[in-house]
Amino acid sequence: MAYKIPEDFPGPGDGRVALLGDTHANTWWTLRVIKALADEGVKTVVHLGDFGWWPQLAFARKISRDATKAGVKVLFLDGNHEHHLNLRKSARNADPESDNGRPVQLHPNLWYLPHRRRSHNPRRRHTPNPKLGHPCSTKLSRTLNGSWFAGPLSPFGHFA
Repeated sequence: MAYKIPEDFPGPGDGRVALLGDTHANTWWTLRVIKALADEGVKTVVHLGDFGWWPQLAFARKISRDATKAGVKVLFLDGNHEHHLNLRKSARNADPESDNGRPVQLHPNLWYLPHRRRSHNPRRRHTPNPKLGHPCSTKLSRTLNGSWFAGPLSPFGHFA
């Protein structure tokens, strides 16, 4: 089914783009990274999953507020650590076409990029389709010396 992209949807001509993922509703860290990226001239952040959408948290509103102040647009894909039922309901309330995969603005400067379809596993209710930056299963035993990282990380994800 074809749909029209909303006119105010941020496009690639909006300046530098950064990729981010797995923030898990960590407000302090996410706001710090968005500010640092804005200071580097980034205008759009694409979040690749596990953003932190939970109805009882003010995380999305705070990200929206600070992203707007910094002049940054945040676009996010849902991951396996979101409250999917609430996210879909919020998206449908903002735009009934979101069920067809249409991007939807949930807060100022905060866009949700819904999947057209999700695969379902009978043992797990919400199993995401594979997408950018999200392994199906990360095993700690497969990492370097049993640690997630070889050393401390800077705010930009480079080894310090």
